[in-house]
Amino acid sequence: MPNSHEINKPSYKTHGIACDPLNGVYKVFATETNQVTTAGLYPVIVYGATLAGVCDQLFSAYTLDDDGNLETYTARDTTVSIDYTQEDADQTVADIQEITDGIKVRAIKHPSRDEWAMHVSTHIIQGAREGAKKDALLLKHADKINNGKNKSKRQAKDDGWR
Repeated sequence: MPNSHEINKPSYKTHGIACDPLNGVYKVFATETNQVTTAGLYPVIVYGATLAGVCDQLFSAYTLDDDGNLETYTARDTTVSIDYTQEDADQTVADIQEITDGIKVRAIKHPSRDEWAMHVSTHIIQGAREGAKKDALLLKHADKINNGKNKSKRQAKDDGWR
């Protein structure tokens, strides 16, 4: 009988962290090619080929255990940029998607007002591809700060954001 060989398809994983920075929730995940995850329900998702690379985007310090799982972390500062209309929030999300790799954002709606917001990390915006859209996002971010529309997590929670 001839020798038989089993051919295994290569396994490609995408590592990611789905997070809700306002509430301090960070969910680590890894998916195989064409696998579906519920991570899309979170306001921010950062993903890439390695967990360490993903962690570099979100955390200023972190440790991984011997199996490569996230053990401890210190999240980078994020703020909540408020006072968007739904249309402006949708356009900002689309612009961020276009100029970044491995980052998905989702605008959040205030529970009792017709107002939209999104989590902002200057570190992530600065890492985006150069060009007019990046410049516009940085200007919008600066404008929100200068006009008191960029809130700390504590201020956003005090204002009813969830």
